Amino acid sequence: MSRPRAARTARAKLLVVLGVVGLAASLAAMSLAASPPAAPTLTSTPPAPSASTSASFSFTGPGGATLECRLDASSFAACTSPKTYSGMALGSHTFRVRATKSGQTSSETAYTWSVVVPTAAIATSPANPTNSQSASFTFTADASNATFECKLDAAAFAACTSPKNYSGLAASSHTFQVRALGSAGTGAAASRTWAVDLTPPAAPAITGGPPASPAWTTSTSATFTFTGETGATFQCKLDGAAFAACSSPRSYSGLAQGSHSFQVQQTDAAGNQGPAASWTFFVDTVPPTRPVFSQTPPDPSSSTSATFAWSSTDPAPSSGIAGYLCSKENGSYAPCSSPLTYTVEATNNGQHQFAVVAVDRAGNVSPAASYTWKVATDSGKSFTIAGSVSGLFPGAWQSIPVTITNPNNQVLYVTSLSVTASGAPGGCDSSSNIETQPSSASSANKLAVPANASNWPVPAGPFQPRIRLRNTAGNQDNCKSRTFGLSFTGSGTNQP
Repeated sequence: MSRPRAARTARAKLLVVLGVVGLAASLAAMSLAASPPAAPTLTSTPPAPSASTSASFSFTGPGGATLECRLDASSFAACTSPKTYSGMALGSHTFRVRATKSGQTSSETAYTWSVVVPTAAIATSPANPTNSQSASFTFTADASNATFECKLDAAAFAACTSPKNYSGLAASSHTFQVRALGSAGTGAAASRTWAVDLTPPAAPAITGGPPASPAWTTSTSATFTFTGETGATFQCKLDGAAFAACSSPRSYSGLAQGSHSFQVQQTDAAGNQGPAASWTFFVDTVPPTRPVFSQTPPDPSSSTSATFAWSSTDPAPSSGIAGYLCSKENGSYAPCSSPLTYTVEATNNGQHQFAVVAVDRAGNVSPAASYTWKVATDSGKSFTIAGSVSGLFPGAWQSIPVTITNPNNQVLYVTSLSVTASGAPGGCDSSSNIETQPSSASSANKLAVPANASNWPVPAGPFQPRIRLRNTAGNQDNCKSRTFGLSFTGSGTNQP
């Protein structure tokens, strides 16, 4: 009896456990049935904004659910994907879709967009002006589903796509227009006007530089200024270099000796390149040679008229001698030419100065050639000679100390000086008893006597005349203590 009771107890416990499990499953099913379905997912929509008055939506929802749609303020109504609308007004619109399942409704999935009349915008276009006879335009619209129409100048609008290309354009002004279209309407056209310019500009005007061509300069630097068309760019070159971009002013330094040529050309705003303007100049930093005198006044001179002649050469053949500058009496230099004759004035005790420099076309100045001389306007005055000697002995030569007085304002060059004896009567006449020798002064051996000298002693030696008693066979006692008269003669010049 006890065993069946235990079996019945175990079975009862199992039924209780199974009952609990069944209750849990029932509760889980009730919990799942109470949750709303997932919201639908939009898989395609109209662009925002849209140029179309129609709109189509594609969407998916949870399995077994019923979908409901609505547009703007309308009520939700059952719908299927795709859902299409037409005849929509301009402005903002909102589409909504939801899912219903087992009495539960999902959250709404919404999409808002606008229906607009599309507007076109030009993104890229040719430069204005340009020298290209081709043109390319790219453009967009604010509605991606818009289409386009284009026109050039007076042509009619025609369907087009971006980019729109043209070729073979005439040299003139052109206008491109593009407009966007859709079922919502046609927008205002966007336009771009540009000019095709095929005419090269003129050569630039060089407004400043080294001395105008052909000319010479002593500077190894040069700066040029120039002007051209508004909006133009410039290219410069010097000598054999290539043209390179430049602007005014354009400077160069370290230029070599000789000829140089500067050129500048301009490219207008359209890209047309014009001819070059040029400027030629010479760099010369080498001075002429020192002038060489071919004629000068004598020194000393008895004339107040002085004539000079000279010449010079220029080592730089591109330049050449432009002229000369002369200075008189250490004064300022002034233009002059060879030969030059002028009257000197009484200055510096008769001393005078003349100098000349050569100037080449570049402005280089040579070293000065100078000449000094003395003018003695009183050169006609005679000079005097005085001298005496005593104690003559037969047969013995004796030098006569003499002095010379030179009253002239210039050096006296004595070319002869001699002496004669006279007197001593009583059988001791000078002609038979006195013998003399002249000074050694001659035109080849001049004796220089200082200007304005008084009783200037002639140096001892051959420049002094000599005297002696003749050594005769007879007795000469009758000549003792006799006095003879000495007479001096001489000649001179103011030329050394």
